[in-house]
Amino acid sequence: MHLKNKKIQKEKKSSFKSIYPWNILACLAITLIAYRQTFFNAFVNQDDYAYLINNTTVKSFDIYRILTEPMAGNYHPLTMFFLAIEYQIFGHAEGWYHAVDLALHLINTFLVFVIFSRLTKNEGTALIISLLFGIHPMHVESVAWMSETKDVLYSVFYLSAWLVYVTYIQGTDRKTEHLWLTGSLFLLSLLSKGMAVTFPVVLLLTHYLTGVEKEKKIKTFIALIFIMAVAFGIITVIAQQNKGAINTAIISENGFLSFQQYKFACYALISYVLKFLWPVNLSSFYFYPAKDSGWLLADTAIVTLVLTIVVGLLISRYKYVIAQKHILFGTGFFIINIALVLQLVPVGSAIMADRYSYLSYIGLFYLVAYAVNYFITKDFIKTGIKIAGTICLLLLFYLTSAQVNTWKDSEHLWTKVIDVFPRPNAYGFRANIYIDKKEWTKAERDLTAAIKLDPTNGEYYLGRSNVRANLDNPADIISDCDSAIKYLAKPEYLANAYQNRGMANSLTGKTEAGIRDLKYSLNLNPALAMSCLFLGDIYDQMGNLDSAKTWYDKAKQLGASQ
Repeated sequence: MHLKNKKIQKEKKSSFKSIYPWNILACLAITLIAYRQTFFNAFVNQDDYAYLINNTTVKSFDIYRILTEPMAGNYHPLTMFFLAIEYQIFGHAEGWYHAVDLALHLINTFLVFVIFSRLTKNEGTALIISLLFGIHPMHVESVAWMSETKDVLYSVFYLSAWLVYVTYIQGTDRKTEHLWLTGSLFLLSLLSKGMAVTFPVVLLLTHYLTGVEKEKKIKTFIALIFIMAVAFGIITVIAQQNKGAINTAIISENGFLSFQQYKFACYALISYVLKFLWPVNLSSFYFYPAKDSGWLLADTAIVTLVLTIVVGLLISRYKYVIAQKHILFGTGFFIINIALVLQLVPVGSAIMADRYSYLSYIGLFYLVAYAVNYFITKDFIKTGIKIAGTICLLLLFYLTSAQVNTWKDSEHLWTKVIDVFPRPNAYGFRANIYIDKKEWTKAERDLTAAIKLDPTNGEYYLGRSNVRANLDNPADIISDCDSAIKYLAKPEYLANAYQNRGMANSLTGKTEAGIRDLKYSLNLNPALAMSCLFLGDIYDQMGNLDSAKTWYDKAKQLGASQ
């Protein structure tokens, strides 16, 4: 009987080895198919131009500037170096950049599988986690958006460092080289994206989950990792402050107080959990609520109350929670990795972003896998779990494929934003896309929609007057400029409004009014070459050739040509 049991165990072990590669290969293949559209997607006007298309540092491969200058309020020199290499190889071939990002995502999916195979000693659990990681729709932004190369790149080093560390603490022959390699990979992760600073806390969670005690050498190593994380965190904050990325204006402009920022953080946290469970209505931009939003005080207060009650219950059942290592590990991993981007200190103008879920959701994936692994052993529910799991995976696959298509180009991207958030800003962004494509009628339509939603925003009137200049409708241009002048405060914008109205007045026969507006635009901004050129045309038509020559000469000095 003893020999028979040993034979069965040997067969199981052999079966595990034969199934192992096919499971992860199937997972990677499913992920690849879900993201198949990304090879054909274009760059978008949401940071891609700043990171690559118009970035002279990347194009010229200026190593000194890559290593010393932050980009868009972030210090991630390794990411910029990586993009510079890509540009030297691919140029503006968009599909190759997306192919590289997808390859990095597949590597991350594989690393997640290996890590949790070793942590849980359960291939099924690891497969569920890696499959969810590979095809969850909230991860599309990190993979399909070229500007988020930093997300998939820092994750490769982060997960690699974690895998090496897990290998080290689970091994019997602990070599110092493993710690050096872990620290080196962590440094590369930090240099790719500042969010890697959570790594030392994840190491502590790993010890908690595995029960491996921290010997003196390990404690010293984790302390050094913490020091690296804090140092790089300070560098990141300084870079964001210098760039103005820390958006304290979002508080002062909307009248939000610190307690309300806490409520926004609660709202964002709950939103991440809800979108994990039901990932629909995803957007590349999640707007802050206006201060007069009716749901603001009600819903966020409820969210805050619910969170407070939950935290209180957890504290009151402390011993019970600690006993449930799996629950605490998964929850802790999620909270630690999402906490830094909950906008308690507002960075940027969005309240949340899909990309912040990329690593943090691993904690929630772990909870799902743990629950499935627990209930799948119950005969009365095993079949139901399998059916429900298959349906969920098919739904995630479909939603991910659809979300990848959202990133097809800038127009598709902002159309989706408008579907989710029909805000004036969103219409304004899409109008800019149509302006670049010289689709004036569509641009006019979107600016009209923005004005309807925000009728006191002078910039929308000014933008529409620029668009209508290409539609040969001077009367409407004058009306738009009147409104723009009424609501605009910045001199440079006012100058453009007076210039547009002056040109429109001259075209409708109001010569004196046109001259007056054009000259006033030059008082506000002497560098307006078009105002000088139009004044030259007006005086030329009036037969005042000396004045015409004077204004033509000024226009030429400013770079305009007749």
